Amino acid sequence: MPEQTWCDWLQNTDKEHKEELDNIAKSLIFLANLKEHITVLDLGTGLGRMPFEISKKKKNVKSIGIDQDENCIKECLKKQKQEYLEDCTEFIHADLDNGIPVSYTHLTLPTNRE
Repeated sequence: MPEQTWCDWLQNTDKEHKEELDNIAKSLIFLANLKEHITVLDLGTGLGRMPFEISKKKKNVKSIGIDQDENCIKECLKKQKQEYLEDCTEFIHADLDNGIPVSYTHLTLPTNRE
């Protein structure tokens, strides 16, 4: 039997923890309702479950997933194209131990203020 890849492990983990991941996505979607346009930055996105879930439900949310595993980012980009989510999701291959790419260091958080 071939050794399991990181992406394979993530797919199995997503299935095992679907309820918890769904609850996190629902919480982020709730926060997105507080403000018209926000950006969600998912560090260590893996297979992009959070950006995909959020973007399918809230078209006004831009989701950016960053991961150091190039194979996971390739899978995200394939799924992004298959699900026509290029306008509201973005995926970046970056080693977070060496810092976030400079153009992605700003994160807008929802607030109750106008």
